[in-house]
Amino acid sequence: MMAGWLIMVLLYLLVTAYVGRRRMERCQGADMTEERRIAQYRFSLLWNAGTLLGMFVLMGLASVGWEEIGLRPVQLRPGGGIVLGAVLFLCVVLTALFLYQMLAFQCSARYRESMTALMTQKRNAGGLYERTVDSLIPRSRREKRWFFFTSFAAGLCEEIIFRGFFLYLLGRAFPAAPWFLPGGQGRVQDCAAGDPVWSAVSGDKLGRAVCAASYSVRFFFGFPL
Repeated sequence: MMAGWLIMVLLYLLVTAYVGRRRMERCQGADMTEERRIAQYRFSLLWNAGTLLGMFVLMGLASVGWEEIGLRPVQLRPGGGIVLGAVLFLCVVLTALFLYQMLAFQCSARYRESMTALMTQKRNAGGLYERTVDSLIPRSRREKRWFFFTSFAAGLCEEIIFRGFFLYLLGRAFPAAPWFLPGGQGRVQDCAAGDPVWSAVSGDKLGRAVCAASYSVRFFFGFPL
């Protein structure tokens, strides 16, 4: 049963990588019109939403609960407030940085010119990925509306699918593999608030290797935007 799940995940990764590579090759040149960009946004939106819907169906068939894929309230161990505070501080700093960049782009003509020159330089000197990114940047208001929903769906769906459901499958497939973190299972469970599934995933050498390989495949071949 578990072998079938893992084969299905591997096939999904390979198909996604292949489809993403093919669509990246089509997003080249000056013939990328508004309609073609929006068509790419729609495809990405449907791909991610469809994958998430398929995951929900599989969860129902296998009786997998939300907590098992990590969708549960945060449980802090004694002293965990320090870690939470550090994470929140980092989030605030990154948010402020991103807001500054957006405001600077909107308000400063010099900043816009420098960023445009930098992006042009990267496109001309880069490979397939850089040219694809440049071709898919939204230009019109209509494109920006579609791009907003596409980027939101991509982030939300991939986090739930890859860092939720797929990691759950890896934890079930490799529960007894050697522990990666020092101190073994007890140390990992302290970090994961006692959740045995996430403990297995975060401490499993083989699970980490498979997960790293899957992300490497996605990075190398590229995803639909």
